[in-house]
Amino acid sequence: MVNYDLNGDIGTCSDRAKKLKPCPAGSEGTCCRTCYVGPCRFIGSGAEENVRGVCGSTLGVISSRQFLSMSASGSAIYANHARELALNLLTAARGETKEHAINNWHKLYVIANSMDIGSGEMSKEKIAEEVALRYLEQFSRFKGGLIGVERAPQKRLAIWDRLEIMPRGIDREITEAIYHASVGIDYDAEGILRQALQVAIATGWCSGTMAADIKDIMSGHAEVEAMPSPTSGTMRFAHGYLEQMLRGRHSGSLGSLSKLISSGEIRGIACLVDCYHPRYETLAAHEFAVTELIRNDILVIAGGCNNSIADSASLSPRRAVEIAGNGLKNALSVSGIPPILLLDNCSEHARILTLLSAIAEECKMDDICRVPSAVFTPHWFSGTALSIGSFYAVSGVQAIFGGKSPAAGSKEVTTILTEKWEKQLGAGFSFLEEAGDIVEAIMDHIDDIRNESQLTPYYSVQLK
Repeated sequence: MVNYDLNGDIGTCSDRAKKLKPCPAGSEGTCCRTCYVGPCRFIGSGAEENVRGVCGSTLGVISSRQFLSMSASGSAIYANHARELALNLLTAARGETKEHAINNWHKLYVIANSMDIGSGEMSKEKIAEEVALRYLEQFSRFKGGLIGVERAPQKRLAIWDRLEIMPRGIDREITEAIYHASVGIDYDAEGILRQALQVAIATGWCSGTMAADIKDIMSGHAEVEAMPSPTSGTMRFAHGYLEQMLRGRHSGSLGSLSKLISSGEIRGIACLVDCYHPRYETLAAHEFAVTELIRNDILVIAGGCNNSIADSASLSPRRAVEIAGNGLKNALSVSGIPPILLLDNCSEHARILTLLSAIAEECKMDDICRVPSAVFTPHWFSGTALSIGSFYAVSGVQAIFGGKSPAAGSKEVTTILTEKWEKQLGAGFSFLEEAGDIVEAIMDHIDDIRNESQLTPYYSVQLK
């Protein structure tokens, strides 16, 4: 579309971004407009220590409120997507629509069995209806026990229990986030950001796995037959591939992937997330980062708008194989695992966390944070990115984001998002400006985890 608008008659977000400069105070989280008394600006030396908003808020408080508000808005998008899918399943089960149909009854029965649904003389349509209703119930719950959360490793569940961030209901947590981000309610920055973690678990592990499972039930994608060939560098719609990998139904099995990671032939996994940023050459940054990662034997799993990297000349399937390091080439020839796996949209990330959880179990690690992995974007764009980053961080996967931190103006909030979260959760946020620095940070982080998890050092494998 950008290339098509040669005369600039239509106008694109990139054109408008050149004309509208970002607010210097707002871009660092130092401007508060939660109420209409302000906006209150926290600027100048000593603002964090000496300036108070009209309501008495510190810079750390207003910065944490804004982070929570943005991440909660992103979470609401993913939660509502899952809700619509559950409603589609319900109407299909009741025969109220011809637009949606159930195409994977096996997956439905697996899910129903996990919910203890389906006994006696229940018809398959009735089972589907009960599954849909059980999913919809997750939104209105007012106490814990959300479906999908139990898929996280036991040690991760224990961390959430200890931090008292186990979610209650999906809508309950999003509403609670809006409450804590409001004026006059909460004046503790760390407590406000704790709610962002609670929302992340609810929308990531519950609504995320819900959306993934319903897509498999409705579309049948979990039964895809097309597997990557030894010359294929990428695989589209990899959610079916990941599903079959977990079930060990073809050569690219979970065991094969885990063994290649343990041995150091696959250095680690990097998950590419988020949309394009109109102020940057985002596609070029995506191509650079992915190229450098697969060149260094890091398997890339991408979801969302960045899937177009597979259509670029520099990362065509054949080119991806040529670029990939020897470890990834071997993984492709032996186990059918291509250097790049493409998920069909940005709501698929629960599949990746489920995969990392399974790898941790297969490799006899006690938690996801022990798997050499990271999530990244060259230029984070909106609240959806902060939502996804929080989802990964609370699960133990470092979020390495390109661009300025939304809390750059507050030392207190920056410390919480980085040092405190990493200490409490085993992961947090890192914000870096340059794509080259992001790649280096991913590789360093993955190598550190390999060392901590006592896996075979990557470089010792490559030097053989």
